[in-house]
Amino acid sequence: MKNKPVHICITLLLVFFSLTSCNKATDPDLDYSVAEESSFLQLSGQPDEIPADNCGGETESVQTFRRSRSFQAELEVDVSQEVAAEFGGDFKLAKAAISKQIGLALGVRFGTETETSSELEISTPPGAKTTTTVQWKEKWTMGNISIERPDGTSVDLLPFAALNSLILEQQGITTIKCGGNDGEEVIIEDDAREVLPTAPPIVKSGRFDVLADVMKNSTGIFVKEGDMMHFEYLSGEWTGNKFEAGLTSGCGFTWDDPDDGHTWLFPPEQRGAALVGYVDSQPFWVGCNPIDIVAPTSGEIYLGMSDCRECFWDNEGVLKVKVTINGQ
Repeated sequence: MKNKPVHICITLLLVFFSLTSCNKATDPDLDYSVAEESSFLQLSGQPDEIPADNCGGETESVQTFRRSRSFQAELEVDVSQEVAAEFGGDFKLAKAAISKQIGLALGVRFGTETETSSELEISTPPGAKTTTTVQWKEKWTMGNISIERPDGTSVDLLPFAALNSLILEQQGITTIKCGGNDGEEVIIEDDAREVLPTAPPIVKSGRFDVLADVMKNSTGIFVKEGDMMHFEYLSGEWTGNKFEAGLTSGCGFTWDDPDDGHTWLFPPEQRGAALVGYVDSQPFWVGCNPIDIVAPTSGEIYLGMSDCRECFWDNEGVLKVKVTINGQ
C-alpha cells in the first residue's frame, strides 16, 4: 500500500527501534540447496483384487482396468531458530519458503491433493479366470536442505521427509483353469511390478501459503473454463505496509490511495489487502469468507493480495488458503 508517511526519528533510541522493526524480512536473500538422499515405499490403503473371467472363451482375453487414488503431498521438516531468525523470527514464513524450495526440487507442491490414475492390461487364457492383486504405495523422499547467506556463511542444514507421489504395484496374479471343483488347476504368478501412470497426476485441491509480497502465488492447480472453484481462508494475517502497525486477514480494509500513478486491478476502496485470485491473467475477488467461483477461463489458479501493481515490495505476512476444484 502507498503512499507511505515519512517518520522523522528525533533520538538515536527511536532510530534504533525503527530500524529494528523494519528489519523483518519476508523474503531474505538466501541460497538454498536441496539434496535427495534416499526414498522408501509405504502401504497406502488395502490391497485391491481385480477379477477377470474367460471360462467360456476360446481365445485369450485382454481387459483393461483403470484404478485411481488421491493423496496429499506432505512435507515433514522442523524449522530451526537460526533459520526463523533470517525471517524476523517468523516460523510460518520460514517454513513456507523452505517448502517452496524443496517442492521445486522434487517437482511437487506440498499441501495439494493429487489424483493419480493407472491402467492395467490383464490377459486371461481361454477357459480360465484370473485374480490380479494390486497395492497403492506412497513414495517418500528423504533428504536435507542447506541454507546459506549470499556471503557463503551457513544458516543451517535441515533434514526433511516428503511424500511426493503414489505408485500402483501389481503384486501377483492367480490363474484358475475352469473345469469343476475337482478338476481346477491353480497357477500362481508372483510377478510384482510397478504399474506406470497413464497420465500426469491431476491436482484437485490443496492448502497454500499465500505470501503478501508476491503478486501471484502459484498453486499448481489447473482448471477448465466453467469449472467450479471453492476458496476458503483458513488462517494467517498480512499487511500492505510493514512500516505501519496493523494486520488484517483475507477480508482486507478500506483504503484511500492518493497516488494517481498506481495501477489497481481492484479499486482500493473495494477492500485493499484482501485475498484475490487469478486464473492465468483473469482476476477475481475472494475475500475471507468461503466462496464458490466459476472459472472465467482455462489455466492455472494463482492467489495474492489486492494491492497496486507497484506496491508489493513493502507487504508482509502470509495467509493459509484452501482451494478445491469440483469440476463442471
